[in-house]
Amino acid sequence: MENVINSLTQPESFLISDLKSMVSNFMAAYENGLRHEVEQEPIHKEVAVTEQDIDHKLVVMDGGECHFIHKGTIILAEANGSYTDIHVLGGRKITISKNLKTLAQKLADGRFIRTHKSYLVNSQFIAKYVKNDGGYLVLENGSNVPVSVRKRELISELIGKLAV
Repeated sequence: MENVINSLTQPESFLISDLKSMVSNFMAAYENGLRHEVEQEPIHKEVAVTEQDIDHKLVVMDGGECHFIHKGTIILAEANGSYTDIHVLGGRKITISKNLKTLAQKLADGRFIRTHKSYLVNSQFIAKYVKNDGGYLVLENGSNVPVSVRKRELISELIGKLAV
């Protein structure tokens, strides 16, 4: 190592043999230490997906992007023809090329309510139920979501469960 330091401080004495020696020393150090560490911890580890991961995350495609969405951050989903607009916390909207029925099947964990043929709502974000004007929900993000005549009983049951 002293030879290497001397070679670096005195450039005119730097020889090809010194460079070869440095490379040899590096390769020997790699063979003895670094390679051993690399062999013990492979770069590509097997990824284990647990049931908990599946329960908490939803993977959706939006154009050329793949979004991993925590289910608890989904406020509501709105039908948009054969597409669905997913509204998440932070005001972000993700449009996917799946219909609302397909998304509702993926989110069938009891916290999401189909309030209307065009809406799927996360019950954790319901702020208010207004019975006037045909009935609608006001969500915590300020969205008004209609409640169909057929779903009013379901909303009333939910309110009954939560009422004090």
